[in-house]
Amino acid sequence: MGQLKLKSSSKAFAKFVTDMDNILSKVQTHDVEGNKSDSTSESFVNSRDSLVNLELDFRDGYPSKIINLWVAADFVEDEIQSLEEKNEKRD
Repeated sequence: MGQLKLKSSSKAFAKFVTDMDNILSKVQTHDVEGNKSDSTSESFVNSRDSLVNLELDFRDGYPSKIINLWVAADFVEDEIQSLEEKNEKRD
């Protein structure tokens, strides 16, 4: 995929998407021992929890955490799958 260009002008949304992208870009496909990352891996859990704790912050001073555990885990799993597919195409 190429560069994401948002059509909206919302600064809160752009920050949320950028923060989410920064978290997902650090997802690891394997742990330090070389084992494939899964839902029990420390890096998987850390990424998932970072997404859950990501706040959508509007100017009213009441940030909302809108991503639940299941959605966060799905995003991390999707990132791992996408990275593996990308790596397979290189081989």
